Amino acid sequence: WDFFNDPIRRAKPISGRSVPLIAIPTTSGSGSESTPFAVVKSKKQNIKKGTCSRFLYPDVSLIDPMVLMHMPKRLTAWTGCDALGQALESYTSGISNSLSDMFAFQALKLLIEYLPKAYRDGTDLTYRKNVAIGTALSGMAISYTETNLAHAMAEALGGEHDLHHGLTVGLFSPIAMRFNIERSNEMLNKYSQVISLIDRHYKIDLRKKQSVIAKEYSNILGNFLRNLGIPSTIKELNILDPDTDKLARTAMNMGSIKANI
Repeated sequence: WDFFNDPIRRAKPISGRSVPLIAIPTTSGSGSESTPFAVVKSKKQNIKKGTCSRFLYPDVSLIDPMVLMHMPKRLTAWTGCDALGQALESYTSGISNSLSDMFAFQALKLLIEYLPKAYRDGTDLTYRKNVAIGTALSGMAISYTETNLAHAMAEALGGEHDLHHGLTVGLFSPIAMRFNIERSNEMLNKYSQVISLIDRHYKIDLRKKQSVIAKEYSNILGNFLRNLGIPSTIKELNILDPDTDKLARTAMNMGSIKANI
């Protein structure tokens, strides 16, 4: 835990490692095969936190879609939502750049097209391969930008109630999108590009009130995620009386939230 930031002290730096690190992902979600990040949970404090170091980059990453063929349907959706959230948050990050955008947008294209297909038919090698590539690209994207609002809220809720990380990222992604669009038009064009990938028949009209756009975009993303079995409210997770003040404080203490627009 010393290597993770805390409100009362800074994290100790990771100064090296003594053995090679070879990553072979068994799910398509975290992107750990291409990132300098690690996440752990403190059972004592009931929180999840991440840390970052160049020493956490794998020396070698082996992405084999055959390894992913037997992922259960629910795990396919949950881990895929983590990757999708990473790509979306990187693409609309306050510190995004041309390199991160290149990785993030290609990841979004692959995940939006192939994640629902892999969810419906996990035995198709092409679907699994493209979701796996999208996941690795999302990891490359957040290596530049980190994640931000949806991940911070997801880590707070998931740590407190022992929920799967990808499930909570999927829950909060439409909420974070709506919040960000309502408070700023800085990334509106980028959000519009993402919505066009999800629903090619939706007519983008930036003359609408920003609050209307925020609601419509959030609903489109929410419908996409509901088709993957992702809930739209905390209540659907059988959490009837969440301590929202505590969750907000925990989320605000996540270092990556600073990259939110």
